[in-house]
Amino acid sequence: MPRKRAKEPFTLLIIPHSQRRPISIRFPSWTLTGLLFALAITLAVVAAFAARYHTLSQQVARLQAASRTVETEQQTLHRAILSQHNAVESLEEDFDARVAAIRGDYDQLYREVGAFQSGLTAQVEAFKVELQQIQRLSQEVRDVVGLEDAELSPSEASTEQPAGGMGTGQQQTSLIHEHTPRVELAVDDALDAEKNPTVRQLQSMYDSLPAWYGEMQHLHDQVDERMSLVDPDKRTSPEEVERQLALWDAAPKGWPVGGRISSNFGYRRFRGERDFHTGIDVAVWYKTPVHATAGGTVVAAGWQSGFGWTVEIQHERGYSTVYGHLSRYLVDVGDKVKKGQTIGLSGSSGNSTGPHLHYEI
Repeated sequence: MPRKRAKEPFTLLIIPHSQRRPISIRFPSWTLTGLLFALAITLAVVAAFAARYHTLSQQVARLQAASRTVETEQQTLHRAILSQHNAVESLEEDFDARVAAIRGDYDQLYREVGAFQSGLTAQVEAFKVELQQIQRLSQEVRDVVGLEDAELSPSEASTEQPAGGMGTGQQQTSLIHEHTPRVELAVDDALDAEKNPTVRQLQSMYDSLPAWYGEMQHLHDQVDERMSLVDPDKRTSPEEVERQLALWDAAPKGWPVGGRISSNFGYRRFRGERDFHTGIDVAVWYKTPVHATAGGTVVAAGWQSGFGWTVEIQHERGYSTVYGHLSRYLVDVGDKVKKGQTIGLSGSSGNSTGPHLHYEI
Protein backbone atom coordinates (compact mmCIF):
# COMPACT_ATOMS: atom_id res chain seq x y z
CA MET A 1 0.00 0.00 0.00
CA PRO A 2 1.26 3.52 -0.65
CA ARG A 3 2.29 5.48 2.48
CA LYS A 4 0.04 8.24 3.64
CA ARG A 5 1.66 11.59 2.99
CA ALA A 6 2.12 13.64 6.12
CA LYS A 7 1.07 17.30 6.16
CA GLU A 8 3.94 19.53 5.50
CA PRO A 9 4.78 22.23 8.02
CA PHE A 10 4.58 25.97 7.31
CA THR A 11 7.69 28.06 7.13
CA LEU A 12 7.77 31.74 8.04
CA LEU A 13 10.65 33.53 6.34
CA ILE A 14 11.77 36.85 7.78
CA ILE A 15 14.17 38.83 5.54
CA PRO A 16 15.76 41.78 7.23
CA HIS A 17 16.71 44.94 5.21
CA SER A 18 20.24 44.51 6.37
CA GLN A 19 22.70 42.12 5.00
CA ARG A 20 21.98 39.61 7.61
CA ARG A 21 20.78 36.22 6.86
CA PRO A 22 17.02 35.63 6.55
CA ILE A 23 15.33 34.12 9.52
CA SER A 24 13.30 31.02 8.87
CA ILE A 25 10.68 29.83 11.37
CA ARG A 26 8.92 26.55 10.78
CA PHE A 27 5.43 25.88 12.17
CA PRO A 28 3.53 22.64 12.23
CA SER A 29 0.51 22.46 9.93
CA TRP A 30 -2.07 22.56 12.79
CA THR A 31 -0.77 25.89 14.07
CA LEU A 32 -2.70 27.92 11.46
CA THR A 33 -5.93 26.11 12.26
CA GLY A 34 -5.47 26.83 15.97
CA LEU A 35 -4.72 30.50 15.32
CA LEU A 36 -7.86 30.89 13.20
CA PHE A 37 -9.97 29.17 15.88
CA ALA A 38 -8.56 31.40 18.61
CA LEU A 39 -9.19 34.45 16.43
CA ALA A 40 -12.83 33.41 15.91
CA ILE A 41 -13.37 32.92 19.62
CA THR A 42 -11.80 36.30 20.37
CA LEU A 43 -14.02 38.04 17.81
CA ALA A 44 -17.13 36.35 19.28
CA VAL A 45 -16.23 37.43 22.82
CA VAL A 46 -15.59 40.98 21.66
CA ALA A 47 -18.92 41.05 19.81
CA ALA A 48 -20.77 39.82 22.92
CA PHE A 49 -19.11 42.44 25.13
CA ALA A 50 -19.96 45.11 22.56
CA ALA A 51 -23.65 44.11 22.50
CA ARG A 52 -23.82 44.01 26.32
CA TYR A 53 -22.14 47.40 26.52
CA HIS A 54 -24.66 48.84 24.06
CA THR A 55 -27.57 47.47 26.09
CA LEU A 56 -26.18 48.80 29.36
CA SER A 57 -25.57 52.18 27.77
CA GLN A 58 -29.21 52.39 26.69
CA GLN A 59 -30.41 51.38 30.19
CA VAL A 60 -28.18 54.01 31.79
CA ALA A 61 -29.57 56.62 29.43
CA ARG A 62 -33.15 55.67 30.30
CA LEU A 63 -32.38 55.76 34.05
CA GLN A 64 -30.78 59.18 33.70
CA ALA A 65 -33.87 60.44 31.85
CA ALA A 66 -36.17 58.97 34.52
CA SER A 67 -34.04 60.54 37.26
CA ARG A 68 -34.34 63.92 35.59
CA THR A 69 -38.13 63.46 35.32
CA VAL A 70 -38.45 62.49 39.02
CA GLU A 71 -36.33 65.44 40.04
CA THR A 72 -38.56 67.76 38.01
CA GLU A 73 -41.70 66.27 39.59
CA GLN A 74 -40.20 66.59 43.08
CA GLN A 75 -39.48 70.24 42.47
CA THR A 76 -43.05 70.77 41.24
CA LEU A 77 -44.48 68.91 44.25
CA HIS A 78 -42.29 70.88 46.64
CA ARG A 79 -43.54 74.15 45.18
CA ALA A 80 -47.16 72.91 45.50
CA ILE A 81 -46.60 71.90 49.15
CA LEU A 82 -45.12 75.28 49.95
CA SER A 83 -48.09 76.96 48.31
CA GLN A 84 -50.59 74.82 50.27
CA HIS A 85 -48.70 75.40 53.52
CA ASN A 86 -48.96 79.16 53.00
CA ALA A 87 -52.67 78.78 52.24
CA VAL A 88 -53.20 76.69 55.40
CA GLU A 89 -51.38 79.24 57.53
CA SER A 90 -53.58 81.96 56.09
CA LEU A 91 -56.72 79.89 56.79
CA GLU A 92 -55.60 79.20 60.37
CA GLU A 93 -55.06 82.89 61.01
CA ASP A 94 -58.48 83.69 59.56
CA PHE A 95 -60.07 80.84 61.56
CA ASP A 96 -58.50 82.01 64.82
CA ALA A 97 -59.83 85.49 64.19
CA ARG A 98 -63.32 84.17 63.47
CA VAL A 99 -63.27 81.91 66.55
CA ALA A 100 -62.23 84.83 68.72
CA ALA A 101 -65.18 86.85 67.39
CA ILE A 102 -67.57 83.91 67.85
CA ARG A 103 -66.29 83.32 71.36
CA GLY A 104 -67.04 86.88 72.33
CA ASP A 105 -70.58 86.60 70.95
CA TYR A 106 -71.09 83.20 72.49
CA ASP A 107 -69.90 84.31 75.92
CA GLN A 108 -72.64 86.89 75.83
CA LEU A 109 -75.18 84.27 74.76
CA TYR A 110 -73.92 81.95 77.47
CA ARG A 111 -74.47 84.59 80.14
CA GLU A 112 -77.98 85.20 78.82
CA VAL A 113 -78.75 81.48 78.75
CA GLY A 114 -77.33 81.15 82.26
CA ALA A 115 -79.63 83.88 83.49
CA PHE A 116 -82.54 82.18 81.75
CA GLN A 117 -81.59 78.85 83.32
CA SER A 118 -81.36 80.39 86.79
CA GLY A 119 -84.80 81.92 86.41
CA LEU A 120 -86.19 78.66 85.05
CA THR A 121 -84.71 76.72 87.98
CA ALA A 122 -86.31 79.12 90.46
CA GLN A 123 -89.69 78.76 88.73
CA VAL A 124 -89.36 74.98 88.75
CA GLU A 125 -88.61 74.98 92.48
CA ALA A 126 -91.63 77.21 93.15
CA PHE A 127 -93.77 75.00 90.92
CA LYS A 128 -92.51 71.94 92.79
CA VAL A 129 -93.42 73.46 96.16
CA GLU A 130 -96.93 74.25 94.92
CA LEU A 131 -97.42 70.71 93.62
CA GLN A 132 -96.20 69.29 96.93
CA GLN A 133 -98.68 71.54 98.76
CA ILE A 134 -101.42 70.22 96.49
CA GLN A 135 -100.26 66.71 97.28
CA ARG A 136 -100.38 67.35 101.03
CA LEU A 137 -103.80 68.98 100.73
CA SER A 138 -105.06 66.04 98.67
CA GLN A 139 -103.75 63.57 101.25
CA GLU A 140 -105.27 65.53 104.14
CA VAL A 141 -108.65 65.63 102.39
CA ARG A 142 -108.41 61.90 101.66
CA ASP A 143 -107.54 61.20 105.29
CA VAL A 144 -110.50 63.24 106.53
CA VAL A 145 -112.98 61.91 104.00
CA GLY A 146 -111.63 58.35 104.18
CA LEU A 147 -110.42 57.76 100.63
CA GLU A 148 -107.52 55.59 99.54
CA ASP A 149 -104.20 57.25 98.76
CA ALA A 150 -103.89 58.88 95.36
CA GLU A 151 -101.82 57.10 92.74
CA LEU A 152 -100.41 60.43 91.56
CA SER A 153 -97.25 61.77 93.17
CA PRO A 154 -95.92 65.17 92.05
CA SER A 155 -92.70 64.47 93.90
CA GLU A 156 -91.92 61.74 91.38
CA ALA A 157 -91.92 64.31 88.64
CA SER A 158 -90.05 66.91 90.63
CA THR A 159 -87.42 65.11 92.68
CA GLU A 160 -85.00 64.73 89.78
CA GLN A 161 -82.24 67.23 90.36
CA PRO A 162 -80.38 68.95 87.49
CA ALA A 163 -77.15 67.09 86.83
CA GLY A 164 -74.63 69.85 86.36
CA GLY A 165 -76.81 72.05 84.15
CA MET A 166 -76.52 75.81 84.02
CA GLY A 167 -77.67 77.63 87.08
CA THR A 168 -77.03 74.72 89.42
CA GLY A 169 -73.99 76.24 91.03
CA GLN A 170 -71.65 73.60 89.59
CA GLN A 171 -68.61 74.37 87.48
CA GLN A 172 -69.54 74.85 83.83
CA THR A 173 -67.76 73.38 80.81
CA SER A 174 -65.60 75.89 78.94
CA LEU A 175 -67.04 77.15 75.67
CA ILE A 176 -63.68 76.97 73.92
CA HIS A 177 -61.33 74.02 74.18
CA GLU A 178 -57.91 74.79 75.62
CA HIS A 179 -55.98 73.50 72.61
CA THR A 180 -58.44 73.15 69.72
CA PRO A 181 -60.94 76.04 69.57
CA ARG A 182 -64.46 74.70 69.19
CA VAL A 183 -67.89 75.53 70.62
CA GLU A 184 -68.85 73.15 73.47
CA LEU A 185 -72.42 74.30 74.17
CA ALA A 186 -75.39 74.69 71.83
CA VAL A 187 -77.85 77.40 72.87
CA ASP A 188 -80.77 75.20 71.77
CA ASP A 189 -79.71 72.68 74.44
CA ALA A 190 -81.00 75.07 77.09
CA LEU A 191 -84.55 74.47 75.84
CA ASP A 192 -84.12 70.80 74.92
CA ALA A 193 -85.89 68.54 77.44
CA GLU A 194 -83.61 65.66 76.46
CA LYS A 195 -80.46 67.59 77.36
CA ASN A 196 -81.60 70.04 80.04
CA PRO A 197 -82.82 68.28 83.23
CA THR A 198 -84.58 71.42 84.45
CA VAL A 199 -86.66 71.71 81.29
CA ARG A 200 -87.40 67.97 81.49
CA GLN A 201 -88.44 68.40 85.11
CA LEU A 202 -90.69 71.34 84.26
CA GLN A 203 -92.22 69.45 81.34
CA SER A 204 -92.92 66.45 83.57
CA MET A 205 -94.67 68.60 86.18
CA TYR A 206 -96.59 70.45 83.49
CA ASP A 207 -97.74 67.15 81.98
CA SER A 208 -99.02 66.07 85.41
CA LEU A 209 -101.30 69.12 85.78
CA PRO A 210 -104.32 67.62 83.95
CA ALA A 211 -104.14 64.55 86.16
CA TRP A 212 -103.94 66.68 89.29
CA TYR A 213 -106.82 68.82 88.08
CA GLY A 214 -108.81 65.59 87.70
CA GLU A 215 -107.67 64.53 91.17
CA MET A 216 -108.89 67.76 92.76
CA GLN A 217 -112.20 67.53 90.87
CA HIS A 218 -112.55 63.94 92.07
CA LEU A 219 -111.87 65.02 95.65
CA HIS A 220 -114.44 67.80 95.32
CA ASP A 221 -117.07 65.32 94.15
CA GLN A 222 -116.14 62.82 96.88
CA VAL A 223 -116.32 65.48 99.59
CA ASP A 224 -119.76 66.55 98.36
CA GLU A 225 -120.88 62.92 98.33
CA ARG A 226 -119.53 62.20 101.81
CA MET A 227 -120.93 65.44 103.25
CA SER A 228 -124.37 64.46 101.98
CA LEU A 229 -124.15 61.42 104.26
CA VAL A 230 -123.63 63.56 107.37
CA ASP A 231 -126.81 64.61 109.13
CA PRO A 232 -127.16 68.44 108.88
CA ASP A 233 -127.74 68.53 112.64
CA LYS A 234 -124.26 67.05 113.12
CA ARG A 235 -122.45 69.65 111.03
CA THR A 236 -122.04 71.91 114.06
CA SER A 237 -118.24 72.26 113.73
CA PRO A 238 -115.35 71.11 111.52
CA GLU A 239 -114.30 68.70 114.25
CA GLU A 240 -117.75 67.10 114.41
CA VAL A 241 -117.91 66.86 110.62
CA GLU A 242 -114.48 65.22 110.61
CA ARG A 243 -115.62 62.78 113.32
CA GLN A 244 -118.76 61.87 111.39
CA LEU A 245 -116.76 61.37 108.19
CA ALA A 246 -114.27 59.21 110.07
CA LEU A 247 -117.14 57.11 111.47
CA TRP A 248 -118.55 56.68 108.00
CA ASP A 249 -115.12 55.75 106.62
CA ALA A 250 -114.55 53.16 109.37
CA ALA A 251 -117.89 51.46 108.72
CA PRO A 252 -117.53 48.04 107.05
CA LYS A 253 -118.46 48.20 103.37
CA GLY A 254 -119.15 45.72 100.64
CA TRP A 255 -120.72 42.28 100.66
CA PRO A 256 -119.44 39.22 102.50
CA VAL A 257 -121.00 36.98 99.80
CA GLY A 258 -122.72 37.51 96.51
CA GLY A 259 -126.38 36.56 96.44
CA ARG A 260 -130.00 37.58 96.81
CA ILE A 261 -131.25 39.24 100.00
CA SER A 262 -133.82 36.83 101.36
CA SER A 263 -134.65 38.80 104.52
CA ASN A 264 -134.07 42.51 105.28
CA PHE A 265 -133.25 44.31 108.49
CA GLY A 266 -136.18 45.05 110.80
CA TYR A 267 -139.47 43.43 111.85
CA ARG A 268 -140.60 40.35 109.95
CA ARG A 269 -142.66 37.18 110.28
CA PHE A 270 -140.44 34.18 111.13
CA ARG A 271 -141.92 30.73 111.75
CA GLY A 272 -145.35 32.34 112.06
CA GLU A 273 -144.31 34.87 114.72
CA ARG A 274 -143.45 38.57 114.56
CA ASP A 275 -139.68 38.93 114.99
CA PHE A 276 -137.09 41.74 114.83
CA HIS A 277 -134.28 40.82 112.42
CA THR A 278 -130.97 42.41 113.51
CA GLY A 279 -129.24 41.95 110.16
CA ILE A 280 -129.86 40.79 106.63
CA ASP A 281 -129.98 37.29 105.18
CA VAL A 282 -128.23 36.56 101.87
CA ALA A 283 -129.37 33.38 100.15
CA VAL A 284 -126.33 31.34 99.06
CA TRP A 285 -125.68 27.61 98.73
CA TYR A 286 -123.72 25.52 101.18
CA LYS A 287 -119.97 26.12 101.64
CA THR A 288 -119.87 29.45 99.79
CA PRO A 289 -116.74 31.37 100.96
CA VAL A 290 -117.62 34.20 103.36
CA HIS A 291 -115.32 37.25 103.36
CA ALA A 292 -114.67 39.90 106.00
CA THR A 293 -116.08 43.27 104.95
CA ALA A 294 -113.38 45.18 106.89
CA GLY A 295 -110.15 44.51 108.71
CA GLY A 296 -110.22 43.83 112.42
CA THR A 297 -109.84 41.32 115.25
CA VAL A 298 -111.90 38.16 115.72
CA VAL A 299 -113.70 38.43 119.07
CA ALA A 300 -115.96 35.40 118.73
CA ALA A 301 -115.71 32.21 116.70
CA GLY A 302 -117.96 29.26 117.57
CA TRP A 303 -121.52 28.24 118.33
CA GLN A 304 -124.04 30.92 119.30
CA SER A 305 -127.64 30.27 120.22
CA GLY A 306 -129.91 30.93 117.25
CA PHE A 307 -127.04 31.82 114.91
CA GLY A 308 -125.31 28.44 114.92
CA TRP A 309 -121.66 28.57 113.88
CA THR A 310 -120.82 32.25 114.01
CA VAL A 311 -117.85 34.62 113.60
CA GLU A 312 -117.77 38.15 115.06
CA ILE A 313 -115.10 40.69 114.12
CA GLN A 314 -114.33 43.91 116.00
CA HIS A 315 -113.39 46.89 113.76
CA GLU A 316 -112.31 50.50 114.26
CA ARG A 317 -114.41 53.11 116.04
CA GLY A 318 -116.64 50.57 117.76
CA TYR A 319 -117.97 48.78 114.68
CA SER A 320 -118.34 45.03 114.62
CA THR A 321 -119.71 42.54 112.08
CA VAL A 322 -121.45 39.19 112.66
CA TYR A 323 -121.51 36.29 110.20
CA GLY A 324 -124.00 33.59 111.23
CA HIS A 325 -125.42 30.21 110.19
CA LEU A 326 -122.00 29.07 108.90
CA SER A 327 -121.24 25.47 108.07
CA ARG A 328 -117.65 26.03 109.15
CA TYR A 329 -115.54 28.87 110.52
CA LEU A 330 -111.88 29.30 109.47
CA VAL A 331 -110.58 31.77 112.10
CA ASP A 332 -110.07 31.76 115.85
CA VAL A 333 -110.57 34.32 118.57
CA GLY A 334 -107.74 36.86 118.58
CA ASP A 335 -106.87 36.45 114.90
CA LYS A 336 -106.20 39.61 112.89
CA VAL A 337 -108.08 39.55 109.60
CA LYS A 338 -107.95 41.76 106.54
CA LYS A 339 -110.76 43.05 104.42
CA GLY A 340 -111.73 40.41 101.87
CA GLN A 341 -110.16 37.53 103.82
CA THR A 342 -112.18 34.27 103.87
CA ILE A 343 -113.34 33.66 107.44
CA GLY A 344 -115.78 30.79 106.97
CA LEU A 345 -118.17 28.85 104.72
CA SER A 346 -121.91 29.45 104.49
CA GLY A 347 -124.41 26.90 105.74
CA SER A 348 -127.69 26.49 107.64
CA SER A 349 -126.61 25.94 111.24
CA GLY A 350 -128.67 27.21 114.19
CA ASN A 351 -132.22 28.50 113.86
CA SER A 352 -132.37 28.45 110.08
CA THR A 353 -134.85 27.37 107.44
CA GLY A 354 -132.27 26.88 104.65
CA PRO A 355 -128.72 27.67 103.54
CA HIS A 356 -127.90 31.39 103.74
CA LEU A 357 -125.63 33.87 105.50
CA HIS A 358 -126.86 36.10 108.32
CA TYR A 359 -124.85 39.36 108.21
CA GLU A 360 -125.17 42.32 110.55
CA ILE A 361 -123.19 45.41 111.54
